[in-house]
Amino acid sequence: TPAPTPSPPPTLADDAWTRWAWTDGSRMNYVHGVGAVWERSEDAVAITFRNREEGESFTTVKGDAYWPAASFNIDAVLRAVGDRSGKGLAGIFYKTESGHEWDYWTNTFEVFVETAEPTPVPVTPAPPTLVPPTPAPTPSPPPTLADDAWTRWAWTDGSRMNYVHGVGAVWERSEDAVAITFRNREEG
Repeated sequence: TPAPTPSPPPTLADDAWTRWAWTDGSRMNYVHGVGAVWERSEDAVAITFRNREEGESFTTVKGDAYWPAASFNIDAVLRAVGDRSGKGLAGIFYKTESGHEWDYWTNTFEVFVETAEPTPVPVTPAPPTLVPPTPAPTPSPPPTLADDAWTRWAWTDGSRMNYVHGVGAVWERSEDAVAITFRNREEG
């Protein structure tokens, strides 16, 4: 009998999260086994490994020390990164360097392969649209103090001072006025 034809390695999706392992609270589970070799796109510029539930991630970028070959084993890449901040390999609560697994937690381990952005096509900007200047608003006439009556110009509400026409308002008085008296109504 002829030898079976080996299956091609699983391919990581470009610009999308791919689950490679998970824990169910009692053991570690792998989509394609712990020793699986995965394929990544030649266009990849960054790869992020994350623990979705814990919110921990590690990113390697093209050209750095942890950048994997086009065919790679995720476990081997994370072992090369080593322990990060007491959170195990690559700091994502996956495994420790000694092999301890956080399999008693419920976690999903995912990988994201970011590909290069296409080169943008230069765009010639449209000429600017000329907008006529806005005319200055016509100023309002100043408020007028009533003759022979009290006019409220400010008050407090227990937390701050409030002004009827603003703190710097200019008021008009009658030409016949002989006196202006200010008072605090609550104090008499």
